Amino acid sequence: MNYSATQVEHKGQKRIAVQFPNQPELISRFKKLEGARWSATMRCWHVPDMTEYRKRFGIEIKNIMCNQIEHNKGLVSGFNEENQQIMIRYENELKVKKYSDSTIKVYRQIHTGFIGTLQYKYNHAIYLRK
Repeated sequence: MNYSATQVEHKGQKRIAVQFPNQPELISRFKKLEGARWSATMRCWHVPDMTEYRKRFGIEIKNIMCNQIEHNKGLVSGFNEENQQIMIRYENELKVKKYSDSTIKVYRQIHTGFIGTLQYKYNHAIYLRK
């Protein structure tokens, strides 16, 4: 499939704009992607700027991960890489579902505490086994 994908900011949200031939079959497939929207102003389809879509459309992943980890600095700084990825994915899912910023903040704090507790207990259990 011949397409081009670029990072954009659309209505205050970071998105990935994808341009491809105007074919009903391609449009039908693209509509099935979670969070896919048509922009009349940009005259292209776009999806949320998430790691999954960056991989799918061949956009560099490193920058978004650094930006998101920096954005969450303080909340996930003590987390291992796997738990950081879980928190970032979780926050992205809430954004796709259009939760308000204040709701996302509260949910992030609750889940950060939960994951932090699990990580502490796991690390403590391994320490006791040694």
